[in-house]
Amino acid sequence: LHRAFYHGFCRSFLWPTFHNVIKPGAFNQTLWRAYCTVNRAFADKVIEEYDAGDLIWVHDYHLLLLPSVAMRKLRTARIGMFLHTPFPSCEIFRTISVRDELLRGMLNADIVGFHLFEYVRHFLTCCKRMLGLDHHFESGGVLYVKDDKRAIILQASHAGIEPPLLESVESMPHESPPELQDLLHKLDSLRAEGCKVVLGIDEVERQKGLPLKLLAYEQLLEARATNSTSVSPLPLVLVEVSFKSKNYLPAGEEDFESVNKEVHEVLGRLERNFPGQIIFLEVPTISIGQRLQLWQRTDIAVFLPIREGLNVFPLEAVYAWRKGPPGLVLLSEFASTARVLVGAMRVNPWSTLDVVDAIMRGLDMELDEREDRMERDLQFITSTTTTAWAERFVLDLQTLKENPLDEQWEPIGFGLAGFRRAGWRADFTALETTEVLTAYRRARRRAIFLDWGGTLVPIEKSFTSSLVEYFRDKLPQPVVQSLEELAGDPRNLLMVLSGQDCSRMDAVFDDDPHLRGVSLAAEHGYFYKLCSLPGMRSAFPRVSPFRSEDSPTKRMTAGGWQQLVEGFDLSWMDTALAVMEAYTARTNGAQIQKKGSGLVWKFDEVDPEFGLMQATELRDHLQGMLANYPVLVTKGKGYLEVRPKGINKGAMVDHIVSMLYSHSGGVDFILCIGDDSADEFMFSALASRFGAKLASQSSPALFTAVVGRKPSAAQYYLNDSDEVLELCQALRLHSTRANRNRSTSDLARLYDRPKQRFTPQQPSNSNSATTLSPSDRLETEKRITVQPSVASGRRGSSPPIMPTIPSTPPPERDTARWANLPPQYERAETDSPVHHRRKGAAGTKCVDLKS
Repeated sequence: LHRAFYHGFCRSFLWPTFHNVIKPGAFNQTLWRAYCTVNRAFADKVIEEYDAGDLIWVHDYHLLLLPSVAMRKLRTARIGMFLHTPFPSCEIFRTISVRDELLRGMLNADIVGFHLFEYVRHFLTCCKRMLGLDHHFESGGVLYVKDDKRAIILQASHAGIEPPLLESVESMPHESPPELQDLLHKLDSLRAEGCKVVLGIDEVERQKGLPLKLLAYEQLLEARATNSTSVSPLPLVLVEVSFKSKNYLPAGEEDFESVNKEVHEVLGRLERNFPGQIIFLEVPTISIGQRLQLWQRTDIAVFLPIREGLNVFPLEAVYAWRKGPPGLVLLSEFASTARVLVGAMRVNPWSTLDVVDAIMRGLDMELDEREDRMERDLQFITSTTTTAWAERFVLDLQTLKENPLDEQWEPIGFGLAGFRRAGWRADFTALETTEVLTAYRRARRRAIFLDWGGTLVPIEKSFTSSLVEYFRDKLPQPVVQSLEELAGDPRNLLMVLSGQDCSRMDAVFDDDPHLRGVSLAAEHGYFYKLCSLPGMRSAFPRVSPFRSEDSPTKRMTAGGWQQLVEGFDLSWMDTALAVMEAYTARTNGAQIQKKGSGLVWKFDEVDPEFGLMQATELRDHLQGMLANYPVLVTKGKGYLEVRPKGINKGAMVDHIVSMLYSHSGGVDFILCIGDDSADEFMFSALASRFGAKLASQSSPALFTAVVGRKPSAAQYYLNDSDEVLELCQALRLHSTRANRNRSTSDLARLYDRPKQRFTPQQPSNSNSATTLSPSDRLETEKRITVQPSVASGRRGSSPPIMPTIPSTPPPERDTARWANLPPQYERAETDSPVHHRRKGAAGTKCVDLKS
């Protein structure tokens, strides 16, 4: 297990990848399982030792999964992680087969630390491109990644060294191997003769850049041999001490031999062409004390790694010069210490000419400049010690903001790639179907508001766009059946809301005869079609032939789309469209979507970072040009939208509820379900309107639910669109039962409802039949008593006691009225004294005129 974990996955796969080196074939599932097993073993030990209030600090790439594993059991623990290696660029990290698992593991920590902001930038890019997570800045210089409501703080803090430890090491006697003792004596004699010493101490591995350094030395000596006037005439000796990597493994033997071969090939040329000017020493290992002795005898310390994490050798060299002649550090710009040692000379190790010029400049540098450079570096070394670095990280971990009392953090998702922590209110629970059904059965005026994409039908959501094309020619049959029966219940107002335009909603809902009873709201509520209100149901077309032309109900339910705000100024659209077209021409993959009330600039197919930059610039441009218009410019994930100000789904829902109170006597039951940020306006509007009244008896039963367990203003959540469909099917069944067992107190209202189909009866020849006038018949209906069990509509109740009303033809004026019915009001022949639940495919209800 140890060999597969450390030798196989960590050192042979992760370490090269994190240093931007791709090794084909290095990954396999056996090594990955070993890595997961070891991380779980460490997490189990942490859980065993953990006490409330403890801090967990995870170090380096060996345990990237530990935060995810520990969080499953320690939900309130504060976990920090610090990576001591570089973090690869996004293009390299994306090649890892288990990239999402590793990235999620790091994000499940509360603080993630890196030595340089360069590594932080790579990490942010990976979060953006792979998980769609944005980063933000907070006052005080705090950088964090936003994952739902969690904020993962990112820290860029370079570790240092411990000066007191180095002082104690300097004062101790050191036993060095004979070859190292000989080198120290030789350096003393060379410096006494006025010779300049250029020293490097490196591990023999590819990332340390040792072959590049020797090639630069060769070019330097060649330049001196030509007696160029630009070259310093001072005597020079180049010293290189090499040793095997401190993490040397047999698995890296091939790489070690390859680098060692290149090194000795260059050394052979140097020793032949420039004898005595290069000293090369190979040692198995080298201690801190031995390194300090070498740095004290050096004029220029050279470090030319091509990719490197934490390396304290340059810091040790600067500290070793504090009591003697000041030296100079020449650093590769790819070394982590190049960002903190501001007095060092930085070069590109791939350019041997730059390295040669920097060495010659260092040899000719004045003593005052050397001292100034050293003082600046000593300031960092003495202030940013290892202890100070650790205390700063732990302090940040301790002072994380406490969660609000009404919020809780819980792990969600499955596996390692989808597992994360999310925060929400303590009362945010799953929607109980039985509670909804109880309130639904009890209510006589109901309003149901459903989002379309992601709620009624599932959509394949990506992290880059909330405007996924979920439009289809037809809805699934179970959805159609549920919507049809819910809309057909005379007690219900069913409205489907969407951000799609009117034509798309018409193509799905109006072209299907089974869905024409569904009220619609398009473009986030700017346009709407209202089919009916509870107790005021009309048939299709949406104007009832039984109501007067100036009836308020006629105006509300007239066919065709209506605007929520009449006469809205849309003159701004031409200007906004011209600006969007200019940005689209310069942004490959961007598209413009035109709506009746707004414009959408979609950049979900654009490079994430470039698209975000262009969208930000476009937003600022539009806000400046449209400042005097009543419009709102909003930027979401993958889109930028310009739409009328104050128009959203929340305003639409509030408008409908107000209509219910003004025309239908109020509402007893409200169900509102959505899935994305646009639906949060509905939840907030309903909470604002009824939040303080929910405890009163006059307030409606309110249920707001978001699809997906995520932070929301909704009261409850449903896991997916399948649960939404199951809830609608349950409500449909109860609507059916209510229609089948309607009480006789509804007969007067049913008589005037145009959607019901009446069958005029011919005069009966029976002597027992007595002709009643309409007023007598209505008076008879008022005297009818209904059993309580029938009125309540409970299952198992006895059938209603229907009075015997002699059959009679309608008055002559009514007969003419029935004769001129539109085609949708077809006559139905029935002998039943009660209305049928359903007749035929059209789904219209039938009531016998005798009843």
